[in-house]
Amino acid sequence: MLRDWSQLLKVRDTEAHYDVTMAEDFSNLSYEQAKAQLDDVVAQIENKELPLDDMVTLWEQGEKLAAVCEKHLASARERLVALRPQTDPDNQ
Repeated sequence: MLRDWSQLLKVRDTEAHYDVTMAEDFSNLSYEQAKAQLDDVVAQIENKELPLDDMVTLWEQGEKLAAVCEKHLASARERLVALRPQTDPDNQ
């Protein structure tokens, strides 16, 4: 099931022909948006009737979306680490 991001990825099934159009930039997506799109890409890849070229294109898109998710997670990790009190090993 495609969500609002269908303008980024159009997968249309017309008589066993799929048209996959890849978006070039996902950097403006939130973590939640990128994760939802990645979930949809995985669902599309799991479609056994999808042509190999379309699967590869979706895989490439999935890699980009996964990188966006990882960037958001790394940023959240850094923010959480910054909130921890710093302990001075010489003061113990």
